Amino acid sequence: MPIDIASYRRWEGRARPTPFSALAIATTMVRRRMRLRLVRWIVGGFTVVPCVFAMLAFYASLQGEGPIDRSTVDRLGLADVNMLGILNFLFDQMAGFFAMLFAALVAAPLIAEDRRAHALPLYFSRPIGHIEYIVGKAASAAFFLALLLVLPRVCMYLVEVGFSETDGTAMRQMPTFLASCATGAIGVVLVTSIGLGVSSLTERPTYAALTLLGVGVIMAGLSFHLALALGKPSLLALSPYACVQRIGMELMVIPEALRAEMNALSVMPIRAAWTGVSIWTALSLGVLVLRVRRVEVVT
Repeated sequence: MPIDIASYRRWEGRARPTPFSALAIATTMVRRRMRLRLVRWIVGGFTVVPCVFAMLAFYASLQGEGPIDRSTVDRLGLADVNMLGILNFLFDQMAGFFAMLFAALVAAPLIAEDRRAHALPLYFSRPIGHIEYIVGKAASAAFFLALLLVLPRVCMYLVEVGFSETDGTAMRQMPTFLASCATGAIGVVLVTSIGLGVSSLTERPTYAALTLLGVGVIMAGLSFHLALALGKPSLLALSPYACVQRIGMELMVIPEALRAEMNALSVMPIRAAWTGVSIWTALSLGVLVLRVRRVEVVT
């Protein structure tokens, strides 16, 4: 049982919830998930590996090389490439699957565990309300996903500033850095909403985790094959994180020719990407709110 029923029934505090209720839920969930060794390893690995790769890439660029072959740059007629934008672009290519995998570990069980323990009526008696419960759970999931999708981008920016041999690199790369953080924030909101929406549909955390992985993997493959078979690039927006990748391409300071060379998602219309993100987020949050609101509040 997630809470102590006996002590909860003796509650004699305020009958109305406060903003600190959501904060208490979020911090409790964060502490509980951080006890898992696998969570700590994933967060540490996804912070260290991009930093090491960034160091190697910036060192190679100082030697006249880099993650993009010079022949490719010359063939496309590019005078120069934005190294930080390229690294964030490459990071987006691998972050989608791991974001869904990590969400299956930290977000999918959040509501399913409470439903399985029949703890929601107790939570919603007092002093916790529906909104505080949803906000607290969402904040805890968003915290972990931000460690996976935003923190590495901050580290790569600091690495470039440290490796730069010219003054003003921090300010010159600030637009690219802010664009990369915005891309990561969009991914955090999208994956958090999908994870909690799926978690509210079942009482078994394992089913919620598998469903979330299925949404990421199956929809990615299905959208690609449908777009290829029907000749409609807009259908690529059926994949949730593909939409985030396409938005990141638009925000990054990367030449369009290089985007097309590195990723086939560049053919997706940007309007379709924004529409896909909006629909997936709204649908997931709608399912979450409806499922949670159905629980009767005992006063």
